[in-house]
Amino acid sequence: MIKKITHRLGWKILSVVLAFFLWLIVVNYEDPTITDEFTLTVEKQNATAITSQNKEIRYKEGQTVNVTVRGKRSIMERLLERDIKAYADLSKMSITGAIDIDVVVPEGITIVHQNPSDMTIALENIIKVQKEVQYYFEGEVAEFYEALDPVITPNIVQITGPESLVNQISSVVVAVTISNAKKDITLYATPQLQDNSKDEVKGVTVNVDRVSVMVPIEKTKTIPIIVSPIEDLTEGYVITNTSQDITSITIRGKESAVDEINSIVVNNISLANVVEDTTVPISLTEFLPEGVIIKNNENFVNVSYVIKKLEERPMTILTQDIIVKNIPEGLKFSYIDDEPIEIILKGIQTDLDTITLETLTPYIRLFGL
Repeated sequence: MIKKITHRLGWKILSVVLAFFLWLIVVNYEDPTITDEFTLTVEKQNATAITSQNKEIRYKEGQTVNVTVRGKRSIMERLLERDIKAYADLSKMSITGAIDIDVVVPEGITIVHQNPSDMTIALENIIKVQKEVQYYFEGEVAEFYEALDPVITPNIVQITGPESLVNQISSVVVAVTISNAKKDITLYATPQLQDNSKDEVKGVTVNVDRVSVMVPIEKTKTIPIIVSPIEDLTEGYVITNTSQDITSITIRGKESAVDEINSIVVNNISLANVVEDTTVPISLTEFLPEGVIIKNNENFVNVSYVIKKLEERPMTILTQDIIVKNIPEGLKFSYIDDEPIEIILKGIQTDLDTITLETLTPYIRLFGL
């Protein structure tokens, strides 16, 4: 029996080896080994191990990984991207910020190449700051109206984020549209986070999504300032000139109140016992109703008076200096009494000095004779 088995043993072994290689050739011909490449998004695991310490994760490299795999064509043809998993366990970060990227493939598949092999991250402190909400207007209100500073609620917001990003924020603003407005405006707006270049800063969070904005709209109107004549001037003195530094002002207030005001009449100036030039400052606000104000802070008018003393000058008029007018036809005129006429002129000295008989031109007019 043993002799029969060992008879031509070498040929038998050679036959088996040849049969095996022939089988390999047939199998590989019908189901060859092939490769394929996939780009995978790396799943981040255990990120809370870092974020729970008030740290922000900034991913520098390795959020995706390129993987080359190999397997039988029969398996590879059914292989989908979702069948391959790539993940990085952030709790295993090294002191250099590197984390191994692990790739898991189905049975029958082997990994030929992987790039990169690890994920690189940097950590940054999470900080919180508070900033005031500012505003800017878009458009213009209607003519003769003015938009006042809005009331913003809340006017302070809290910003949370990586320190480097939060420090870039120079202002928090809301846009407020006021085009052609005549009435108060109430709206809701989303705060915009801007850097020094007015560019938006992203990657941080704000504790409110929207703020309430109320914009008061008031009417404006330009009105004259009228100064009433002085009634209590010191006896024996006269006002020769009156001037004021402003003759009109622009007021602002609710439309119903502004429409009722057409001028300011200053009637409260007293010059009793004043015997020389003077300037009187008058507050204009007391002439306006509550809620109506003066724009540009022109709250005072300065009224200046030139005051002169009345002097007396005696003057003699002879009858021959008097012109007689309208003598009726057929009649003659003569004075019964041709005594000189004494008069006293009263006025300021500069005017009295210019008066002569020629400038005075005395005359009488005869009617009904």
